[in-house]
Amino acid sequence: MNAGRDPETDTVHESALRTLDTLPRVGIRGLVRDRGRFFRPLGQDSPLRRLGERFLIDIPLGPKLVVTSSPEDAKVVFSERDGALSFGQLLRRFTPHEQLFGSDAFIFLEGEAHVAEKRKIAPPLHGKALKSYEQAMVDIVRRRLSQWPLGEPVEFSTIGGQLSLDVMMTVIFGVSKPQRMQRLERAMLAYCAVTESPAFLGVGMLSMALRGRWLPIPKVARTAAAVDAIVLEEIAERRRTGSRPDDCLAMFLELNEHEDQPHDDAFLARSMRGLMLAGYAATAVTLGWLADLLVHQPDVLAELEQSIDRGEDSYLDAVIAEALRVRPALPLTGRRALRAFDLNGLLVPPGAFVVIAIMAVHERADLHPDPLAFRPERFLDARPGTYTWLPFGGGMFRCLGAEFVLFEARVLVRTLLRHRRLRAVPGRRGGRPSRKHPLPVPAGGAPVVLSARSDR
Repeated sequence: MNAGRDPETDTVHESALRTLDTLPRVGIRGLVRDRGRFFRPLGQDSPLRRLGERFLIDIPLGPKLVVTSSPEDAKVVFSERDGALSFGQLLRRFTPHEQLFGSDAFIFLEGEAHVAEKRKIAPPLHGKALKSYEQAMVDIVRRRLSQWPLGEPVEFSTIGGQLSLDVMMTVIFGVSKPQRMQRLERAMLAYCAVTESPAFLGVGMLSMALRGRWLPIPKVARTAAAVDAIVLEEIAERRRTGSRPDDCLAMFLELNEHEDQPHDDAFLARSMRGLMLAGYAATAVTLGWLADLLVHQPDVLAELEQSIDRGEDSYLDAVIAEALRVRPALPLTGRRALRAFDLNGLLVPPGAFVVIAIMAVHERADLHPDPLAFRPERFLDARPGTYTWLPFGGGMFRCLGAEFVLFEARVLVRTLLRHRRLRAVPGRRGGRPSRKHPLPVPAGGAPVVLSARSDR
């Protein structure tokens, strides 16, 4: 029970709580000096580490940010369901989600409205539906094998991006005609290139300085419209022909038809594009880091190859979980306080933000001994902790596609390693994140050397 909350009236007794003034404070000079290392991989040398598991970022004209790497704080934040905290307002203030997905996207819904909408759209991304996609994912890897050079360096981030995009177009969109599939691929690549560009990142930094008033980005709007137009073609053809392929789009259309107030096709197209972009980015980053980490840990890679040959997935699942611990695609999450909130004895006032530093939680030695080491055996006999392993966030706003991403990574990596061996590029060190990308991706695109498996 929170120390400053009355369980009968569900109100916060502010006088019983510590205020933000009791926290170590970081100003603009400290942030410039740190350059975000606390929130990125290998953040052990960040000066912010010395401030403890909680500190306050308080800069002129900016919001107050309570930054925490406490799993107990994460539990309180993720368990909150009475409307005191908002995830949507955090996104609007610090991310381009509204620009990319529209203000009516379900991620901006709060409370039970969000839960209800999430429950409707979750079935195609969970449980039995995943198994029905497996053969399509296997076929995607096999079709791509001959396109990747052998015996010379190749950027695995590019390979991961190709595979992820193929899965999104085949399993999520399920585009029926080859020509339309090619158009969709070109449109999606153009759209993703814009959202990953330095210019987009620069506009984002400026928009955050403008208190979340995201500036219009014409190129984003144009490339997004090009993707949506192709999806709308596919929706119209399915309605005209009555075709029902086994993919997410078909499931979403069927679910929508049974709604009391169905969404229009423009909303469905935006939703599919948003699902694709989120899935593409998460899987591409994860696959890139998996390859980068594995080729520099030959003992782990050898054990993984042997376990796959035995037809076992437990070690592969542990490798994926450990890769997501040391290199999560998103290094932080959080909420905005809509009213006074008791954060384990700390009074968070209305308007302040609580930021869960995922990367800092993952690099806590008391939670994960030798935290910078890549050791999959951590997760062989123990499931990842709900509040200590946070690559997909947590609570009611935990990433909707988390189960899909884990399943996809398992199938793609398993299939690839049955046909190819991965080796490090001689003389190159791995493990470093790029400083030129909005997401913590491997520096240099995770170069590896592929060779055919002569024993298969």
